[in-house]
Formats: sequence, structure tokens, C-alpha cells
Amino acid sequence: MAGFAAATTGYQVLTTSVTPAVVDYPLDTNAKVTVQQATAENPTAVVTVTAPDGTVKAYRLDFSTGKDACRNGGWKTSPSPHFGNQGECVSYFAAGK
Repeated sequence: MAGFAAATTGYQVLTTSVTPAVVDYPLDTNAKVTVQQATAENPTAVVTVTAPDGTVKAYRLDFSTGKDACRNGGWKTSPSPHFGNQGECVSYFAAGK
């Protein structure tokens, strides 16, 4: 999956949407991908990938909104949008993007 590291199964994703849609396509066309979407009550999406050999791996995307999510290194863990530093992250939310 583009934007994901095989060894990393948990991501903190900063977003302006309370319930962003997650769409994913496997890099291996023989793999199967399912997505459990985040909801307002549960802001975590789970992407489950089943490899052709039957190996299953789940990736959790915990969504956070607002500039407070940029604190304590939160800006470092967002795969998209990607921030170079905490200031870029705070500016992103301050601009209402």
C-alpha cells in the first residue's frame, strides 16, 4: 500500500475531516484489501490486507483533527498530509485546509 511501511501497523493521521473516507489499493494485485471506515464515534479506520499466501495484516489509522493534534510529535506521524515540523502542522489547521 502506498504511503504505508510494511513494519508499521499504526498511524496517527491529522485531518480536517471528522470522518475521512479511506480508499486503498494493494500494490500486489493478487492481494485482497478491506477497509473498515472511521466514524464520528470511533475515529479509527482499519485497513486489512490479505496476501496471496493467506497472511493477514491490519493497519490502524487513528484520525485526529485540529492543531492540538500537532503537539507532542503528532505532526511526525501523519502520512498525508505530511508535515516538516510542528509549525507547518499548526499552520495547516489554522488556515482551515
